[in-house]
Amino acid sequence: MSIRGFHIIFVIISTLLCAGISFWVFQISQMTEGVAKMVFGGGAAFCAVLLIVYGFYFYNKINKLKI
Repeated sequence: MSIRGFHIIFVIISTLLCAGISFWVFQISQMTEGVAKMVFGGGAAFCAVLLIVYGFYFYNKINKLKI
């Protein structure tokens, strides 16, 4: 596997992990009170969105370079 393929897979796994953590935290927040949980869940959701944007940016950049 090339470094490019590994990088794409790593970004996908990281995105799914952030999205999963965000979903989990928001489910816990419905059962209990706490601002810290909402901030942590929002941060994880924000990171998931940033990773998606970065993934598309990397994929387009690597295709333009034809590496």
